[in-house]
Order: sequence, then structure tokens, then C-alpha cells
Amino acid sequence: MSLNWGYISCNIMSEPKTRTPDSATADAAADGGPGRQTLVRRILGILGQGSAFPERLRVVLDCFQDAAGCEAVGLRLRTGPDFPYLAAIGFSEEHVRLESRLRKGAESHTAESGGSGAPPLECICGRVLSEKLAADSPFCSPGGSLVVNSAADFHAVAAESASSVRGRCCIEGYQSMALLPLKNGTKILGLLQVNDRRPNVFSPAVVAMIEEGAAALAVAIDGWLTQQKLQHQLEYAELLGEIIHDMGSSRDLSNTLEISLAHVEERLPADFVAVWLANEVGAGPGLLKHGPQTEAAVGAAGAENVPDLAPLLAVQTEALYVADAVQAADAALPRMLTTLHLGSAVVLPLNVEDRTAGVLLVGRTGVDDFATEEINFLQELAGHLSLAAHHMRLYQKLHNAYEGLRQSQEVVMQQERLRALGQMASGVAHDFNNTLAPILGFSDLLLMRPEMLADRARSKQYIEMINTAARDAGKVVSRLREFYRARDLNDAVAPILINRVVEQVISLTQPKWKDQVQVSGNLIEVERELQEAPVLYGNEAELREALINLVFNAVDAMPDGGRITLRTRTARHAPTAAEEEDAVTAGSPLAPGIYVVIDVEDNGAGMPPEVRHRCMEPFFSTKGSAGTGMGLATVYGTVRRHNGAVRIDSEVGRGTTISVWLPVEGTREVKKNRRHDPAADTAVLSGVRVLVVEDDPRVREVLLAFLTGEGHIVDVATNGKEGLMKFRRGGFGLVITDRSMSGGGGDQLAAAVKQASPSMPVIMLTGFSEFMKADSEKPEGVDVLVGKPISMAELRQAVAEAMGSERLTE
Repeated sequence: MSLNWGYISCNIMSEPKTRTPDSATADAAADGGPGRQTLVRRILGILGQGSAFPERLRVVLDCFQDAAGCEAVGLRLRTGPDFPYLAAIGFSEEHVRLESRLRKGAESHTAESGGSGAPPLECICGRVLSEKLAADSPFCSPGGSLVVNSAADFHAVAAESASSVRGRCCIEGYQSMALLPLKNGTKILGLLQVNDRRPNVFSPAVVAMIEEGAAALAVAIDGWLTQQKLQHQLEYAELLGEIIHDMGSSRDLSNTLEISLAHVEERLPADFVAVWLANEVGAGPGLLKHGPQTEAAVGAAGAENVPDLAPLLAVQTEALYVADAVQAADAALPRMLTTLHLGSAVVLPLNVEDRTAGVLLVGRTGVDDFATEEINFLQELAGHLSLAAHHMRLYQKLHNAYEGLRQSQEVVMQQERLRALGQMASGVAHDFNNTLAPILGFSDLLLMRPEMLADRARSKQYIEMINTAARDAGKVVSRLREFYRARDLNDAVAPILINRVVEQVISLTQPKWKDQVQVSGNLIEVERELQEAPVLYGNEAELREALINLVFNAVDAMPDGGRITLRTRTARHAPTAAEEEDAVTAGSPLAPGIYVVIDVEDNGAGMPPEVRHRCMEPFFSTKGSAGTGMGLATVYGTVRRHNGAVRIDSEVGRGTTISVWLPVEGTREVKKNRRHDPAADTAVLSGVRVLVVEDDPRVREVLLAFLTGEGHIVDVATNGKEGLMKFRRGGFGLVITDRSMSGGGGDQLAAAVKQASPSMPVIMLTGFSEFMKADSEKPEGVDVLVGKPISMAELRQAVAEAMGSERLTE
């Protein structure tokens, strides 16, 4: 995509030939016009053909050679600040090599200048291009060209000027020289050079003819250059668009820089591409990234051989174009470029607001090897890189802040959960003791008075009460499981039956509103007014926890007892100004529509307006050291995540109603739960050889009795190691194992069983099942997870499930 032209070798002659002007053209030129028109027509006809423009220039130079009858013709075209040969015919290869560039910096220029330090543009070609020829000079044509028909006469007349030039043409024996600037208006595009070793080749008519041809050539070249410039601008715009698109598709700063630098390296192209970004937090090395090819080259050279760019780039606050690193090597940055074997480089600061956030460095091995359009493109790229880096760092800061807030919220929610559990602890102990009382009492009665066993009806009644009490004890743990479970903000949305959740909340909070309050001699009544409600979608555990917090707050507001009402209803939201004045609403703005509303109402002390308007604020509490100030804030966060709102109606002396509004996102048919006997729900299996691995002898005896009563053949082991030894003897159709055992746990046993026999069904029976299910935890190799205590029906169902028996659903 670079606008740097390569040299086109066009029939370079090692042995120059003597040529005479084309007779027709020369004669016409002598007549004062037709010859000029003939040459111009030939040039325009050639350049108007469809082949590639640079290749057509060779034929154009042939036209000039034939028309002037000269040995050599060369075309120099501006490339940046220099005018290298674009095409040449008739010159020797050595001449083209040594004279290709006019600017100072090339090794050949230094050698030819003889160490005098004279700028290379002070050669004859350079003087014409610099328009330093005096208009009254005998060698200046009316058209502004330098025309020499005798090198000896030129040096005699311009001895002072001739002493400061390289004089390569005179060294090679050229006597006649015509140097014609290619101009379109005032813009100098290049130089047409016509040479011959014979003197007096250029008559005024020939000079006028080739000047007319040069003028036509200049117009054609200018049009072509304009077209090329537009084409390159379009290509640069497309490249910039691709880079910007890639920037927008990534949030990773390092990855974005790598992609952008790769584009520049490949498509500009460039030999070395790097970007350095300052460290935003205090002093530090910052971030230095290379393009992939540059990275490979740096790696191949070895880190010890590559200079440290960061310190040099860190102090670069202004745009810089190093055209010739060798000539400017007395400065630190150009000196570093030479160690990287770079001849030229563009160095651009990445400015954000009023500070420099980084630096972009793009280099090439060639001297003065960047066109103006390329530098402009890199300046635009630097601006976009600055904004991209700034925005991505802002995004990263925002992301980190969000993650910190999320983690803090999780900690606060966990603390609030633990606080609630602490309040429930004594009530849970009370419930457990109540459930254990009939178990211990009736079992003692039957053991101490065995004659009561003769009364079968009474004995059955006592046993049923013992069984019911044991099941109730298991339900206490089951209810606590939902409160214990760690919350994940990304929990999947699931259908919610809100009335069932309210019933669970009443049950979970009973130890606080009933048992603890009754100790002080007061009474709190809990009433439920539950209307049929549509299915909601969200996180059931979070909503249950929020409602528990509201019930706890209601209990705290009634130290002398009172009444709490939990109400569910369906309402269409159409807010009015009066409603907004009467209540405080917090959460997401409610769009008009249908909502399920859960009211938690108490007839306690109520809240004054200043408390009512601040009660949702984090850490605001009226309980002093007894409260965290996060209860209602946690409720607010949960409801807001469900796109709902919390409304608070309260008046001092009349109580408080907190309403949770949750949007109905659709309806879905939900089958009603039907109470049924699990024993009738499962096909009975028998005759299976079962390995039971359990370290508690009481549980072993229960399982042995259950399984043998179902007709199974049972072998027992007391730990995982013993169980694995027995299993390897073979013959088992089912394994039932505890989890936590001395001498080898159930996790390891299940994995080993599955490894030895992948189709072997494995049931894990553990007291941790409720918590494992809450965390979706199932050890490797376990097919069915069941909890303790277990009933005969539950065990029968687990066996059927593990063995693949089809369960009845009707």
C-alpha cells in the first residue's frame, strides 16, 4: 500500500549507441509546432492505453529518446522529500545505482560528496528541482529547463556551482544534458533527464519539442498520482475501518493491541511495529506490545540484543518522523532505531485528554521510507488506539468495581442469612426437642412395659407417632436446607408457585414469631390470605429469603405481640399521583401490566416518614447494635433483580405493610401436586444381591431389615476398603454406600465400583444429602442420592430408580 516507487529497468545500455533525432519529428519541430504536437499525441496515446501506468512510461521514454535522438533518458518522480529514478533507459547500471536518490543519507551520496558535507540536492538535478537556476543563465531555456550542449562550457561559466556538485554525468562523459522539471501548475512532480555524450545535441526546436512533451507527461503523471492517492486513501480508510471494528469486538486491551499491530505490520506494511502504554497506577514499566512478526524477530534476536523501548518511548510526548536514523543517531531514539536496523520510523504519542497515555512506533529498514499519506494514516490510527485503550481501561475499572460490589453484596447477604439463622437457632432446637420427645417417650414406654405390646391397636398407635415424629425431625433439616444454600447471582430462572413459597416462609419463621415470643408471655398471630396467583419466573430461594426478612422485621416491630398477615393477590399496575404520595416505592420502574403482589402486613408501631423514606438504604437501622441495616436493602436488591418493586405503607401507631410487586412474564400450566403413597408408586423389586457399606451399626440393621423384607440378598461391609474387597469378589447387582466413613469414604468407593463395572447401579445414602442437593453435588459414580433418615418406601423407590425400574406416575 506504500507510495514508494521501485525502479523500473528499461533497456539499460551497457554500451551507449549514437542516435539521431527522428527525421519527421525533428523536421516538424524545426517548423515550429507540428513536431511538438506529434510527440504530445504519441505520449498521450501511449499513456491512455489500458496497461499498467508505470510500465507504459518505458514506451514514453522511448518516444523522448527517438524524438531527441539522444542516448539516455531518465524519469525521476517525487517520493516524499526525494526524487529517485522511477524509470531510465540508456544509462549504465552503475549510474542508476549511484544517482537514484538525490537526498543526503545514502552511502553512495556520502562517497560521491567526497566528505565535503555538501547536501546532495546541490547536484545539477537538485538545483533544477529546487528552482535555483537563474532565469538569465545562458543554460536556462525559456521553459525553465537546464540545457547544456557542452559540459566544458558549463563548467567554465558555472565553475563555482560546478565545484559543489557530484558531477556524475561529467565523469561518465556526457556532453549534452537537458534537465526538464515536470510541473503541473506550481507543483513539481519530478524531473525528465535527457543525456548524450555528443556535444550540441539540443537545438532550440528540439528543446521546445521535448518541453512540450514533458508538460503533457507531467499532466498525465499528476492525474495518475491523484488517482493513486485517492485509491490509497480508500485502502487506508478500509484498513482503519477493519482495525476499529476489531477494537469494538474485544474487551481485552492486550488482544486488541495485538490485532491492530498485526494489521499495520501486514497491510501498511512495516518492518517493526510496537506500542507502549503507561502504567496508570503509579510508576512502572507499563505495557509494551509488538506486532506478531516483530515479536518473532525480537525473539529470534534474543532479549539481550534488543534495546529496552519503554524508557525511550515513555518520554516521547510529541509526534516525530525520523527520516534517516543513521544521520540522526546522535539522539537517543534514532540511535535505538539503528540498533534495530531501522532506517526510518514514525513515532506518535497516544494522547488521552491532556496527558500522554502511550506511544506508537512504526519503522522500516529503508531510509525516508514513509509517504505523507502513510504518516497521516498512522496519526489517525494513533487517535483511535488512544480512545480504545482509554475506554477499555475504563471498562476494566468498571468491571473490577462491579465484581467488588458483587462480592461485597454476597458477603452482606451471607451475613444477613447467618443473622437470620442465629435468630432461628433456638427455635430449631426447640422444634427438634419437640419431635424427639414422642420418639423417646413412646419407645421408653414400650421397652419398660412390654405387656403393652399385647394391645396391638395401642402399640400401632405409639409406633405411628414415633414414625411421624422422626419424619418431622427430618423435615426441620429439609426446611433449613433452602435457607443454607449458597446463592449464585446467575442461578437459572425457574417457575415459582408463590403461595407455596409463602407457606414455606411461615413454617421457616415459626420458631421466631411463635416460640421465642411466647417465652415472654406475648402472642403473635400469623394469618394467610392467599389468592390463586399465576406462575412467576425467577429465583425461588432468593424470594423466599426476602420474605423471611420481611417477617422477621414485622416480628421485631411488635415486641408486645400482634398480628402478621401474609397476603397474595394479582393486580394490574396503573400508577396514580395519589399512590405515589401515599407510599414509598423502591426498585425498577413498574411498567403498566399485571403483577403478583405479596403483602407482609403487621399492626405494630409503624414508621415515621423520615424512617420510611430511608429504611431501604444500606446500613440504615433503627435497632442499634442489634441490626446490620441490610435486611430491607437485601430485600430491595432481590426484588430489583426480578424487575419488581417494593412499596412501603406505614403510619406511626397503625402498623406497616410492605408489598413486593413482581411482574407476570407469562403463564404456564402447572400440574397440581397430588398426595400419594410412595409405596404404591414404585414397582417392587426382589431377589437382588445387594452390597451395603455403612459404618453405623444402627443404620446397617435398618437397611438389612428393609432389604431382606423386600426379598433381597444382602451382604454388609463397615467401610469403603472392606466394601471394595467384597465387591471385587463379584456377584452383586446393587451397591448402597454411606458417604463419610472411616477406612475409606463413599466417594472413592463409588468411583472405584464404576471404574470396575460401569453398569453397576450405586446408591449413596448420607445425612448430607439435603446440602449436597442444594449445591447440585453428586459424587462421581453415584446414580441416586438419598438422605437419612430413610423410610422403607423411600428406599424402595431409590432401588427402583437405580435399577432402572419404570416408576408408575398414575
